[in-house]
Order: sequence, then C-alpha cells, then structure tokens
Amino acid sequence: MGPDYLGREKLAGLVAGELLMLEEQGLRVPGFALLPNHLHAVLVLPASTGLSLYKTVELLHQRTAAQARRLLRGQLPPEADFWHPGSHELPI
Repeated sequence: MGPDYLGREKLAGLVAGELLMLEEQGLRVPGFALLPNHLHAVLVLPASTGLSLYKTVELLHQRTAAQARRLLRGQLPPEADFWHPGSHELPI
C-alpha cells in the first residue's frame, strides 16, 4: 500500500546510509530491512549516548525525508509526508 519509493536504488541507499551513520553517533544498528514502501530497523540505544529513541527516529526521518525530496523533485506533492506521520517504535 502506498508509494514504493524505497524500491528505488538511490533512495534505498540513502536510507541505508543514514541508518549506518547512526552508529557513528553511538547507536548500534544490528539489522534493518528496507521494503519498497517502509522500513524495519533494530536500534540499540545505549544509555551512555544521552539520546532518546524518539528524538533519534525523528532526526532520521527528517534527514532522510529532506534528501528524498531532493531526489524525488516534482514526484512528491509539496504537502505530502515522505514518511508516515508519527513513528512506530517498540522499545524493548
């Protein structure tokens, strides 16, 4: 259901790259799956990072959405969100 933007190699690479960049900020990303219209990721947020999971996911969404908009110039309506509003994380 919905657009399959992540099925495009450049966009998938962009999102995968941003996930891997999280590791440089102290998070662990032991696994993720990019599907054509959504993403599943396991993020391990050590308490020593001082970051919140919510803020981390929010920043990931902002960064990838801004980059995706540049790649999709003219294909994504200006009022449309790249990611579904709100994040759906399950802290363990």
